[in-house]
Amino acid sequence: MKRNLIFLVAGLMALALTSCRNEGKETTVEIAWDTLSYNHLIADQYEAGISYDINIVLPKEGLNEAYTAIRHQLLTHLFAMPMSYGECDSIKLDLNDAQACLKAYLDANQKCLDDILASFKEDGLEAPPYDIHWECNNTLKPVMVNDTLITFLLNYANYAGGAHGIHGAVYMTFDTQTGEQLHDKDIFLKGTDEQLNHLLQNSLMHYCEKFEEQALTTADFEIDMLHINDNFYLTPDSIYYTYNVYEIAPYAYGSHTFGFSAKEALPYLNKESLAYKYWNLK
Repeated sequence: MKRNLIFLVAGLMALALTSCRNEGKETTVEIAWDTLSYNHLIADQYEAGISYDINIVLPKEGLNEAYTAIRHQLLTHLFAMPMSYGECDSIKLDLNDAQACLKAYLDANQKCLDDILASFKEDGLEAPPYDIHWECNNTLKPVMVNDTLITFLLNYANYAGGAHGIHGAVYMTFDTQTGEQLHDKDIFLKGTDEQLNHLLQNSLMHYCEKFEEQALTTADFEIDMLHINDNFYLTPDSIYYTYNVYEIAPYAYGSHTFGFSAKEALPYLNKESLAYKYWNLK
């Protein structure tokens, strides 16, 4: 029941962000998209196996060098490691073939599960039912496109044994001219961490005030862990950060997204950054 609730929450998050925002000037590249899907349900949650619900939207191969680089980075992020880290090796991927990447990921996951089942058998034990039925739910799609930036959102809700699954959201923003991912260090001036942390603390306070029905206060969060984390998305006047489970609060508190305005961050911005230009700051 707990796991089903996790996946329901993740599904609602995905539905809430289905539309791709074209902010700023229209992109100068006519983007064509590839859709990569794999859906496999094992109805009996006590049956050994892996249920999948994977739905991914990628730039098509060959648009230009920048979009090819973006596509390869997304495939690497999605498929380079199996669900269960343990002793499983990283996965060798053919980044020119998305279907082959998906197959390598599925095969690696199955091998991890088979190895776990074999280890129980070697010890003369039966694997607990709640550890032998895994679930992988990943949705990736573009949520903002303009002439200089493109942002993708990965929603995930995965279970690979243990007390509960892991769910969250990851935003990745890329320079559409070079294909390079945009990081915090590209947006903000070096040595401004303390000031940015203060902005985040103020933002968290307002966030808690806004959602009083959740009965959250800043005391529920680990303030010393609150810092820019590269998991951000841009709007025409602000930057928002997502903190997934365990990052700044216990698992039961879930994920949280809050941020600050470009004007608040103005003294700490790198004026050569794409974010500064995107915000058209003076």
